[in-house]
Amino acid sequence: MVAFFGWWLCPIFPMCNADVHTVIGTGIDLPKIEAPSKEDVAKWHQVYVEALTTLFDKHKASFGKADMSLKLM
Repeated sequence: MVAFFGWWLCPIFPMCNADVHTVIGTGIDLPKIEAPSKEDVAKWHQVYVEALTTLFDKHKASFGKADMSLKLM
């Protein structure tokens, strides 16, 4: 999910003059774990991060950002 904050009349419009692109990738099958351990959470978070990075790298050139790298915080 992405949250935008911008123009006061309509906060979903960004304040800067920037393009916003949405790309949808294939889903990730996650197991249902009743009581996940920290290791389980770390493992499946890493699976998500790798899928997100792959999706970004696959499509970044089509938006003119071929030399950009994804930074997750």
